[in-house]
Amino acid sequence: MGEIYTIPIEKLVPGLVLAEDIRHAQTGVVLIPSGTPIDERHLARLKYFRHAGEEIKCMVPEPPGVADVSSPAIETGIKPLPLTVDETTRKIYIKAFETTKKFFSKYKNIEYADIQAIKAVAENISAQIVRNPAILSHVAILKAIDSYTFSHSVNVAIYAAALAHFLGHSTAEINGICLAGLLHDIGKLDIPRKIVEKPGPLTEDEYKIMQKHALLGYLRLKKTPHINENVLAAVSQHHEKIDGSGYYRGLKGDEIHPWAIILAVADVYDALTTDRVYRTALLPHEGAEILMASCSLNHLEFNAVKFFTEKIPFYPPGTRVVLNTGEIGYIMAYHVNTPLRPIVNINREGKGSMIDLSRNHTVMITRIIR
Repeated sequence: MGEIYTIPIEKLVPGLVLAEDIRHAQTGVVLIPSGTPIDERHLARLKYFRHAGEEIKCMVPEPPGVADVSSPAIETGIKPLPLTVDETTRKIYIKAFETTKKFFSKYKNIEYADIQAIKAVAENISAQIVRNPAILSHVAILKAIDSYTFSHSVNVAIYAAALAHFLGHSTAEINGICLAGLLHDIGKLDIPRKIVEKPGPLTEDEYKIMQKHALLGYLRLKKTPHINENVLAAVSQHHEKIDGSGYYRGLKGDEIHPWAIILAVADVYDALTTDRVYRTALLPHEGAEILMASCSLNHLEFNAVKFFTEKIPFYPPGTRVVLNTGEIGYIMAYHVNTPLRPIVNINREGKGSMIDLSRNHTVMITRIIR
């Protein structure tokens, strides 16, 4: 861990790590142990048991590359991640990636595959999201595995489950939305490989063929036992747009299934923020700005984008970044409702210095050091 800071309780933000036990004043019982990464639930408990102005000792997570990465993560090719991403979360992501890859491989060669393994992955992701919606999002945002075909499906599932959680969906619904995220591109198995894997923009004719994947995914999954109608609707409609200009049916507004609206936000965001052969990935805040612009064009649903951009932790604590000032630092913490403008720790004159981007609007992140 990094330096220890003494911070008034009302100024605590998610992402900091407690440097001392928080005890009940009367009984001495430990309420939150030292070493716990602070999230929104901990903030609520601290503010309930402590008075405003009282100071709490906190640490900053080490940036990537400082912390040791466990050997299982190295063996599967997962990138170094901040210490806020614990081993359980790493394993959930790796399992999701490997199961999705295996499922797609099997599904290519037979009419339908056993859906239970991928359902179990969706349930594991959803359970982790309900416990702490930030941590798995950290792994997706930092693009932990370089394999767009399969990591994209896992990332979309994570973003969609987190957004569903923020929108107030039940656990059962989050499971279903997460499953739809894992399966949303299954129809691409029936698109010629040279089009799906083309290392450049598609021609007009190729794009028309690619657009068929939503329908083809629906037709594939409809043959698969134990897939409910909501998942089918979400997969078939995830490229529909609010103004009716999407595909494949040209649905508009309330005609689009609520789960598909969630998938659309997650799908667009992950595609924008992932490196492709023909395009460099946008930074998280740039991807979020495109989502908001899509609302203005009436392509994505406003409320879904609003919750996504206000709640998803786009810059996980511990992430190393470069600022437009030329300074290099790492994310110290983020504000709950303004995660696009986090607090950055930089080194100035040999001392740690904090820059709160929510208060310094001329300072911006220009690059993530992965």
